[in-house]
Amino acid sequence: MDIRIERTTDARLLAQLNESVQKWHHENFPLVFKPYDFQEVEEALDKLIGLPNSFGFLAYLKDAPIGYLIG
Repeated sequence: MDIRIERTTDARLLAQLNESVQKWHHENFPLVFKPYDFQEVEEALDKLIGLPNSFGFLAYLKDAPIGYLIG
């Protein structure tokens, strides 16, 4: 298996990968988590990874993004 990890500031791609996570959280904890809204998530992630001490990483299998980490 060839997994590649790269640092990213691509909030759009992070928001796309976040969709399944956010939907699961909302379905299982609707009183705590809002429904997924792509534009809202993209804007929030763009602000977050733009902070001085924040970062984002993407994991790729071959050339397909399969996961992410934000810290």
